Amino acid sequence: RDAQLAAAGRTGGWACPRCTQRYDMAALERRLIAALQQHVQDFQLQDLQCTRCKAVASSHLRPGCQRCGADLAATSSAPTFRKRVTVFHNVARHHGFPVLQQM
Repeated sequence: RDAQLAAAGRTGGWACPRCTQRYDMAALERRLIAALQQHVQDFQLQDLQCTRCKAVASSHLRPGCQRCGADLAATSSAPTFRKRVTVFHNVARHHGFPVLQQM
């Protein structure tokens, strides 16, 4: 865990290390929401790739690779995606971001 991330949650927010001005937590939450939405979109729109020749599938209606007939698999795994979403949820819970917690 990042010590600064945990410490910011205990003090009620983040502050600029140079001027000590507090960051806008609503703006931080909006940026985190946008980042999470981008991760979700990237996962949903990912390519299917051949497990043998690594060619990217041009037709998602075929059950196998057009070149060699091997199985197709997603380029990023569901467990990796779930870990990323869990990180966002943990940050939201730790720092009290209500909208991000609901996503």
